[in-house]
This record gives sequence, structure tokens and C-alpha cells, in this order.
Amino acid sequence: MSMNLNNIGIIGFGRAGNLIYNIFGKKTRLYDSKVRRVLQVKPKSYKNDLSILVQRSDLIFISTPDDKIKGVIKKIINLNLKIKGKLFLHLSGVLDSSVLMPLYKLGALIGAVHPAISIVDVKWVIENKDNFIWTIESEKKERTSVQKLFNKKGIKIFPIEKDVKLIYHLGCVFLSNLPVFNPVYGGVILRETGLPEPIIKKISTGLLTCLEHNLIHIGGHKSITGPIIRGDIRTIEMHLEYLKDRKEIHDWYLTKCREASRKYNIKKLKSL
Repeated sequence: MSMNLNNIGIIGFGRAGNLIYNIFGKKTRLYDSKVRRVLQVKPKSYKNDLSILVQRSDLIFISTPDDKIKGVIKKIINLNLKIKGKLFLHLSGVLDSSVLMPLYKLGALIGAVHPAISIVDVKWVIENKDNFIWTIESEKKERTSVQKLFNKKGIKIFPIEKDVKLIYHLGCVFLSNLPVFNPVYGGVILRETGLPEPIIKKISTGLLTCLEHNLIHIGGHKSITGPIIRGDIRTIEMHLEYLKDRKEIHDWYLTKCREASRKYNIKKLKSL
């Protein structure tokens, strides 16, 4: 039996949150610690209130940077609201659903959804949604309901296992993130996930299509996406840990991260 996911909330209104909002429509509730982001699409009378969002939503997307997810979970728990039966999905590519276990212990349902997309031009992404793959990691009931929800919007979601998310995300980064772009490494890494070859090809061609569009139509600093430009140091450290026994790829990735840190003055990456 499908779950009721009619009321949707989004915590974090960056690029990924903006994409989810444009997919599911203006009735979607939003919350961001930087209220100015919400007011870009909501009237000034709109209440940027996390408590209201959680209470009124059946499905809640957490679309903050990876290192902010635990803080969001703590805020939700401190609200002391009944969350039993509500579905929480984070949008991290590298983290699995277990990061949401504190919510699960309170009766919530959990999962992880990730768009294998370099999100810069949201309108273009939606217009070309057939070119892209999304992935989901969750229990079967939740996965089936989310797939149905996205399918209604013409979006394909493919299941992925917890133990290959790190590898999957690293492959996506090599295929889409300009500072470390390397399609050869990206293809090699993605095949280590064990995902079916047609899915790997769809992910790869989708990310390369994004990269081409972003370079031609956006250009410059704004065309860069991924953990490096966000300063997601923990995500990069997880990537490097996975690559530690593969010196060539490891050293190349680390060098590129350091170069990007200097070029774009990304203070969070100074420790690399």
C-alpha cells in the first residue's frame, strides 16, 4: 500500500532544495536558516518556521550540505513533535540513510535520495529531466512510494545499496565537478558500485550533458558544483579514505582539491 506523501516540506533551500521545490510545486513548505533564500519564492507573509513545516508535512526533504544534516536532526528532535510515520529523506550523495537513525528511533521513516545531476540551471534540468537518473536508498515500502511520487513527475529513481553510496558519489564527482573533472576515473569508479551498465551509462551521460550546458550557458565560478565548492570537508575526506590504496587517483584528487581551495579561497579546505 502506498504511503500518503501529499504534503511536502523542504529543509534547506540551496540548489538541490530549489530543484525539489520546482518539481513538486508552490504548495511545498520551505525552511532555511537564511530566510532571504525562502523569500525569493515565498511572499513576505510566509512563516519560515521549522516546527510548522514538520507538523504539516508527510514527506520532508533535508537538502542541506552534508555537514549540516546532523544539526538539522538535532533541531527537529528538540522540537518535541510527533513524527511517527513521517518520511524524512536527505539528499546527500555520499551519506546513507543511517545518519537519520535518531529520527527513526522516534518513529519516523527514513531514506536517502540523490539526483545524479550537476544542479546549476534548475529550469534547464527540469526541461531535460528524461536525461537524468536519481537514486534512492531506503526500505522497500518507502522506496516504492517515493518512486511512484517521482514517476508522476516523469523522473526515474533507481535503487542503490548503502554500501556503495560512497563509491557512487565519488564517481559522480569525477564526472561533473570541474575542479576534479576526470571522465576516465569517473567511469572506473562508477563501475565499482555494481550498478547495471545501462544505469551507469545514463548517470555518466547525464552528468556530462550537465557539465557541457553549465560551461556554455553559465560559465565561471557559478558553473561549479559538488563537495569542493561547498567546502564539504568530511565528504572529501571520505572520498580520500576510499582511495588511500590507489595512489595515482588519490594523489591526483588531493592535488586538485588543494588547487581549487587556493583558486576559489575555500577556507574549509585549508586543512587538506
